[in-house]
Amino acid sequence: MGFGTPPTVLEGDYSTYTEKWNTAMSQFAEFLNYGFIDVAGERGYLRGYWEDFAILNLDTGAEISDEDLPQKFSSTTQLIDRTVLAKYIVVVEDSTHIRIYKNGTLLQTLTVAGADFEFGVAISYNGQYIIAFDGNNNKVYCFEGS
Repeated sequence: MGFGTPPTVLEGDYSTYTEKWNTAMSQFAEFLNYGFIDVAGERGYLRGYWEDFAILNLDTGAEISDEDLPQKFSSTTQLIDRTVLAKYIVVVEDSTHIRIYKNGTLLQTLTVAGADFEFGVAISYNGQYIIAFDGNNNKVYCFEGS
């Protein structure tokens, strides 16, 4: 029917996460407070508190232009804090630490000096990427699993 071949592995096997890139969202007139990663794990969709929108390439952190971007966000869209089978779950603790759990056990804690992640984090469906929103500095951080 043209739907393609489903992936044979839905979630990866990652043991550590490191910062891949970070970028300031200086074009936003408001603070960042929301985002998600697409199913393919290639793009991060970001939204400011009221009306600013952006798409970032997860490989490079570069902004991608899309005229239909505001329509891609809806009131039902949520931050995705777990992978498709919930093997990995990400949690922000006291707004300064990102805890990554694998199969219910703490795998790693990520901390960025001076960052405030109170607006949350999102993880890709397969667990490869985590994006975190720094409200103090209006930055987005991307962490990659290996």
